[in-house]
Amino acid sequence: MTHWKPLPAGVDAHHPLAHWELLTGDKLPDLTSRPPEPVYEPGPPTARLTPGPRDLLVAMRYGAVLRERGQRWSSWTLQIPGREPNKLTARPVDRLRELAFIARDGVGPSDPTRRYDCLWSITSAGRAWLAANSS
Repeated sequence: MTHWKPLPAGVDAHHPLAHWELLTGDKLPDLTSRPPEPVYEPGPPTARLTPGPRDLLVAMRYGAVLRERGQRWSSWTLQIPGREPNKLTARPVDRLRELAFIARDGVGPSDPTRRYDCLWSITSAGRAWLAANSS
């Protein structure tokens, strides 16, 4: 091939994503709205938890505050009463979310360009798990 193909009419050659659809065949992702939050079925009280999610749930039962902050991605902190906040990885939080043992207080963020700060609390399924597995 010795020559460039001309761009179709209406395609801005100077836009950084102008050729995305031509090259990949895919539509550009909509960056102006956040994808919907997944809805999970509550887990049973017999669900098995590894130490990370279990310790997080127990800490929340005794008053620790789980906070999610972010913009395009989340960061998690857990503040035990009387201590400094500790950063968490998403792994234990994701497991508790998948089992619907914790839920965001209020409505989640809708605009991906704005910063958000949310608190999370234990759900009724999480309380049922704690009651069934307190030892």
